[in-house]
Amino acid sequence: MFEAHMEMIGEPHIPEEKHNEFRERMLTLFKEAGLMDFETVMLADKSIYLLKEPEFDENDILSCEYSVYDFEWKDALRFSGDSLVLRTGYIGYKKFSKAAKAAFTLLELYSDTDCISGSIDDWHCVKECVGWINYIFNERIAVEAVRKYSTEQFMIIDRDLLLYRLDSLEGTTDILQSWVADWKEKYDKAIVTVSKPINTIKLVDALCEADDAFDNVIMFRDTFLELIENSSDDRYMALFQLFADVLNEEKAVLSEDDKLILNIDNPSEEAIKRRKKHVYIGNRKLNMLLELMYNRKLRESVFGV
Repeated sequence: MFEAHMEMIGEPHIPEEKHNEFRERMLTLFKEAGLMDFETVMLADKSIYLLKEPEFDENDILSCEYSVYDFEWKDALRFSGDSLVLRTGYIGYKKFSKAAKAAFTLLELYSDTDCISGSIDDWHCVKECVGWINYIFNERIAVEAVRKYSTEQFMIIDRDLLLYRLDSLEGTTDILQSWVADWKEKYDKAIVTVSKPINTIKLVDALCEADDAFDNVIMFRDTFLELIENSSDDRYMALFQLFADVLNEEKAVLSEDDKLILNIDNPSEEAIKRRKKHVYIGNRKLNMLLELMYNRKLRESVFGV
């Protein structure tokens, strides 16, 4: 697959009276696009990344390297709220790419000079980007035959991937709803059996194990802090136990796959594909659980915490 990078032809210029509006809209676009910033936590010689929703930092920089719609890292998409400069490196070809292209399109739309942006290998469809921008800002920016694209339509995602900010499970897939029902059952069992406070080192160990086994399984910073601050609360102890139980179940599936692959000189292509499929399912399931744990309103409606 090609490696996509963005480039701009022409020098964009945002009129001064539009600076504040443009700045705030770029932040909104980053958030709606599922882009995330992160923090690093070091503990007992181990480090983990924790996700946080985009905000301007102390240097007035907006920077995101992770997409919750892809569950993948890319080169940072960086925007300066002071100079209004937008930069990125490798953006790939998935949802992060769409977010970057829409951000550059927003820059084009606000510029009072002639400029055009695109990726080196794939000049993007302006109509789609403008259609999504019209949707998230409820605008009617005129491009010939343009229609509004919802986030799900523009990103080509199912509603499940919006779990971290949904108010309900309405419209999500049957698969996700069956997972949530299973998690509720496990949580209800855990809350009557847990007895030990959450150990921070064990929490970090569990997150490292999940990330090592299933690639890019990352907890949100706010969830991590909640678990630590409420480490002796049965409800939060049960949440951590739920995550550990689901992780162990998914690792057990991979362990069976490994027996078939590692103990055979020439494992079949089918066995290798099956393991890749189980890694994908485990990644999605664990990340969906972490999104639900982060979404306080929805989490409370499901688990009561």
